[in-house]
Amino acid sequence: MAKRIAMVAYTHYTTDARPRRAAEALVHRGDQVEFFALGEKERPASETLNGVELRRLEVPRYRGGSTAGYLRSYAGFFVRALDRVTRAHLKQRFDVIYVHTMPDAMAWTGAFAKLFGARLVLDVHDTMPELYQSKFGVGDRHLLIRALALQEQWSC
Repeated sequence: MAKRIAMVAYTHYTTDARPRRAAEALVHRGDQVEFFALGEKERPASETLNGVELRRLEVPRYRGGSTAGYLRSYAGFFVRALDRVTRAHLKQRFDVIYVHTMPDAMAWTGAFAKLFGARLVLDVHDTMPELYQSKFGVGDRHLLIRALALQEQWSC
């Protein structure tokens, strides 16, 4: 039986093969997929690509070395994705909320839908605490790393 699936990823859909292939495989199986991703320059806010209903959220993808900058960008995307997934679920229920990491806390964008019966899938692409340890050169006792490990546990 076909499912209605929301996919969420802090990424540019057209250039990220892993979540794009997962979405297209579900469409090929017969499911209806609505994908919430970062906005892309010169691309429409909504379009259908290979059967996937793409919803781009206008949040700039942060590239750089600032922890605060990353957190601001992730938080902005999270708030918009939570709002859009919740509103879409209220209009027509999702059977599954499928979230690609990073960040792990993006799983919470499906919290409302999960409360009302949707299944939640968290596809962990990278482990955040270890990645940030290597990126920012901090140890496992650093406050940021402990916070990332805690949000990883809560998200799972």
